[in-house]
Amino acid sequence: MTEATPAGEVARFFQALADETRLALVDLLRERERTVGELVEEVGCPQPKVSRHLKVLKEAGLVRDRRDGRNVSYALVTRPHWPAEVRRWIDGLEAGLPAAEFLGEAGRTSTADVVSSGAKDRRRTAVRPHDLDSYLL
Repeated sequence: MTEATPAGEVARFFQALADETRLALVDLLRERERTVGELVEEVGCPQPKVSRHLKVLKEAGLVRDRRDGRNVSYALVTRPHWPAEVRRWIDGLEAGLPAAEFLGEAGRTSTADVVSSGAKDRRRTAVRPHDLDSYLL
């Protein structure tokens, strides 16, 4: 599990988006709030798998749930309501600041640890903050 530091919170947020099924769920929730049953039907995955993906998205602060009796609905959380660490990170990235300036000294160390602990054979792709905004807002 990702460490509970500012850099760890940012890593958890983006790790939640690093899965095709979760991206499909986010894309569906961009349109409107949906029940778990609707999401299962749309993505074509078994309900337990969709529920696990929704749990990851919720823990990362990307979606929120609402219970109505036996039905559970999910909605996308927009940028103003993302975790503060994520908003600071994106704002700092947009401003061109080094990570230590917007995450603090602990962020510098944690960021290095998070990067070095990642899979070495994965190709990293730069994500521009405005691309993320247009996708999630």
